[in-house]
Amino acid sequence: MVTQRIPLESYLAREAREMAELCTACGKCLEVCPMVDYTPYKDQDRGFLMTLARDVLKEGTYSEEARAVAEACTGSADCLDVCPEGINPMRMLRLVQTNSERLEWEAGGGRPESVADFMKAYSLIDVVRSLQMRDSEINWYQGSLPDGVQADLVLMLGCNIMRTPHLAHAGLEVIRRIGVNVQAIGGRAYCCGEPGFGTDNRMSEKTTLGTFRAFDMFSPEQVVTWCPSCFHHFNDFTNDIIDYEYEMGHTTHFLAENVERVRKAIVKPVRKRVAVHEHGALGSKAPIVPDVKKVLGVIPGLELVEIEQFPYGYQCGPVLGAAPAAKRAAQRKVCEEAAKAKVDLLVTIHQSCEREFCIAEKYYPFEAKAFIILLAEAMGLEYENRYKKFKMTGDLDQIMWEAREYAADSGYSAKRIKAAIQSEWGRPDELSPETLSGQGNSATAVEVE
Repeated sequence: MVTQRIPLESYLAREAREMAELCTACGKCLEVCPMVDYTPYKDQDRGFLMTLARDVLKEGTYSEEARAVAEACTGSADCLDVCPEGINPMRMLRLVQTNSERLEWEAGGGRPESVADFMKAYSLIDVVRSLQMRDSEINWYQGSLPDGVQADLVLMLGCNIMRTPHLAHAGLEVIRRIGVNVQAIGGRAYCCGEPGFGTDNRMSEKTTLGTFRAFDMFSPEQVVTWCPSCFHHFNDFTNDIIDYEYEMGHTTHFLAENVERVRKAIVKPVRKRVAVHEHGALGSKAPIVPDVKKVLGVIPGLELVEIEQFPYGYQCGPVLGAAPAAKRAAQRKVCEEAAKAKVDLLVTIHQSCEREFCIAEKYYPFEAKAFIILLAEAMGLEYENRYKKFKMTGDLDQIMWEAREYAADSGYSAKRIKAAIQSEWGRPDELSPETLSGQGNSATAVEVE
């Protein structure tokens, strides 16, 4: 049974106060952070910058420097072992960011920009999904849950993976193939509560509690997330706010813990040289890259190749996208090193990475493939990647034509469908040499994860 321990508003105020009191603004966390050098304040004293960040929480004082430094945090976790006061600097900077947004909102009026941006993008996610997978093809629950459906494991897909629904489908079927009684929820109705967190707390609190109550209906022993942002949010904040009766983890860690069951479900070899596109760990409970490599290691014929990388942050999405130069440097490095190593496949882990790297073969001598899809193929499963197909096409009218039957079945108006296609596939290629060199237009549509 889910019970709320403390109201979100009270919890955030308490956390901000306690961290501000503990922080001495020594700046050690910012000294090791790889992202501060990508802000306009890279030449500022790190102690000074941390003093400004602390004052956002302690005095309610807004500063552009503090907000820029907080927004630059990508979850690299380099700071976790250097704070002499034992503070989690990533957690503190997240509070600085949300409090900065709130202070700006209160000063200028109107809804927080981050919430408005999310709601704008959120309204198009279902449309994007419907152009790739019909409602009748969905094998997870995305609306109300029926009574009496039990599961040992619940897979929390989140909302943004619906932009690449083949990953959601594959993830659920892979877990079923290893003999687990699993059910999945995802989409618009089930959100972790991260959007609006700290700025629209009533919305955040309501969505988080609603999702956990949905988990409860399955009476599971364990819940695993796919989305890295959901995992971060649940483990960094939600665990302090609500109590629940099941174990919480990440899908890749679950698969690694059950690697022998995975091995037995594999039916064909993958004779490829493979490198993994790496990101930082999701904390000690989910060492993502080692877990993925452990699972890949049981696929017959697969040769795992190590390449040099800049694994800034925990995903390629807007977290790292807040520092475009850092993102370009990291992606350019992995592409160049993968080509140099003559790999056949570059394996991506998270959906945001899949969306950007799926067209790698257009510019480099290797193909990019999502980890869960590669694993599914080794188990004899096949999934059409319509997201990649549309992105490789690059022509919005052609996409509209190729998606016409799905569009007709979706029930959405032509206006909404065109807007979704423009938003999702109308941006410049993130991996083009011009973009990665910083010479091209790297602007992107609204990102939510």
